[in-house]
Amino acid sequence: MRPIIGITPFFTDERKYSLNVKYVDAVAAHGVTPIVMAYDAGSVEEYLRMVSGVMLTGGGDVCAGRFGEARHEKAGEPTHARDEFELALCRAAVAAGVPLFGICRGAQVMNVALGGNLHQHIDGHDHPDRATYAHSVRLSAGSKLRGFAGRDEIRVNSIHHQSVGERLGRGVSVSAVSPDGVAEAVEVSAFPFALGVQWHPEELAASDAAQAAIFRAFVAASAYR
Repeated sequence: MRPIIGITPFFTDERKYSLNVKYVDAVAAHGVTPIVMAYDAGSVEEYLRMVSGVMLTGGGDVCAGRFGEARHEKAGEPTHARDEFELALCRAAVAAGVPLFGICRGAQVMNVALGGNLHQHIDGHDHPDRATYAHSVRLSAGSKLRGFAGRDEIRVNSIHHQSVGERLGRGVSVSAVSPDGVAEAVEVSAFPFALGVQWHPEELAASDAAQAAIFRAFVAASAYR
């Protein structure tokens, strides 16, 4: 049976679910069945019985109250239903050992779900073109991400104005840093696969071997669940 990967969608201003097909393509290329998960916090346990892995996708800002801070003036309006669902999903996935891959907002959700905080606004990382490289990141020695990518440094597309903060969640470590010191990836090293990256590898995976290798490692971990 093919692994089933649950993917969280974006919620538009018109209260419609939306999902960039690149997320689906990036995992489907490695032989999985993707499903989209609606924001229903009461269905988290049922979802986790169905899926082999969870992907938390990009999107708007997490509500600052979720990590005990006042909202920054440049922070976006939160989607509370998404925050509630993804934070509960993340905590339950980690508790159950379900492979978890957070992309952009997803990396931030992972840190907040496990007790960490966010930098609510940073400059210089909100580049407009998802399909082009913005800068490089240095991968931490001994990190799982370093092992997946097979190198010390990779180029990434950077499209965010928030990032993982100085308070890391329980068991969370930083596994990639940008040249200006911003945390660009986090992982929970005690688990086979619990990784969050601040960039958008789904936009690069078709042509970048290092980005494709991250998706391949995620799918491989999911196949063994």
